[in-house]
Parts: sequence; C-alpha cells; structure tokens
Amino acid sequence: RDPRLAKYMAMCEWTDETIGEVLAGLDKRGLRKNLLILFVVDNGWVQSVGPPAKGDQFATRSKNTPYDAGVRTPMILHWPETTKAGKYLDLASTVDLAPTVLSAIDAKVPETMSGLSLLDVASGKEPIKRDAVFGEIYVHTAVKLEDPRANLTHRWVREADWKLIVPVKGGGKLELFNLKDDPHEKKNLAEVKPEDVKRLAKRIEDDWK
Repeated sequence: RDPRLAKYMAMCEWTDETIGEVLAGLDKRGLRKNLLILFVVDNGWVQSVGPPAKGDQFATRSKNTPYDAGVRTPMILHWPETTKAGKYLDLASTVDLAPTVLSAIDAKVPETMSGLSLLDVASGKEPIKRDAVFGEIYVHTAVKLEDPRANLTHRWVREADWKLIVPVKGGGKLELFNLKDDPHEKKNLAEVKPEDVKRLAKRIEDDWK
C-alpha cells in the first residue's frame, strides 16, 4: 500500500472527525439554526518521490504553481434551510467569500469589491453570473512588499474548459489547456490554438487593468 495514500486518508479522517466535533459543539449550544458555515482549505501539495529538490513543486505542478494542483481548493457552504446539497460546477473563487458573507447578513457589497455572492448558486436557484475566473502566482518570499507586481511570476484565466497560463518572468512559454480533455494539464495547445490564446490573453490583460 502506498504510504502517501495512507497519510492522505488519515488526514481526511482527521478532518472529518474534528469538523464533526466543532459542529456537535455548536449543536449542543443551539447555534446551528441560522448559521452559515463556509469550509475552505489551502490547496494540497502533490509530493514527488525522494527528497525534495529546488523547483520540486513545478515537477509535480502543485503549490506555488499556476497549474490546477496548485490553485484549486474545495469550497463548501452550508446554511440550514438555505443551501441545497449538491456538487456545483460553476467557476468560483475565494474572492467570492467576502461578498457571500456580506449578502448573508443583508449588507451592501461594495461595487469595487472583487467576487460575487455564492448564496444563489449554493441554494440551487441560479448559476453564478460569470464565465471566467482569474488568478496570479507570486514568489513565496516577497521581493518587494510595497510592489506586488515585483513578486508576480504567472497570470492565468479559466474560461469554461479552457485555461491559459501566462508567465511573467524567466522567458517561460504560454500554456493553453483544455481541462475537460486534459485535467492534468499535460498537453499544451498554445501553438495549435493561437486564436484562443489571443482571446484569453486579452481577457487577462483587461482584467489586470
């Protein structure tokens, strides 16, 4: 049996147990009736075999990289008599959490705030009104705290099944993936889909402005 799999299963079991303890404590105190619970975690680390080496995260396409193993994270919303259990395939982002909480307490969401409320989609009412999500990757140890652009390494956009990764430094190449056909991002289609690259690159530039 793969020892890494055993470790991951143990972590899942521990998470289930500890969350169960928290919810049981809230139930005991009568605090669950009108409580919105948001469950979000840091993205995982896809480990390689052997001792870690410099750049190891890029070999496994995980944390601190723009690949899905480095940017995807689970998000769960639970609110009695409001949310509807199910798996939703809408494009969501952690920037949606603040608008979601503000909407839950009937507070006004500032127009300048990034993100959208997830309450309607989590309630099964309607899909999220967006067709793309954007992200950036920064160096782990900031070069300049006062200048985020100096720490930027990649920008990316996910539109439907398409994902474009644009390197900012180091002379890297553009990468285009169809995540439906290639969920592990192994086949770079940038050279054979130049129009999609152009369109998505423009979306990144427009969003960055």
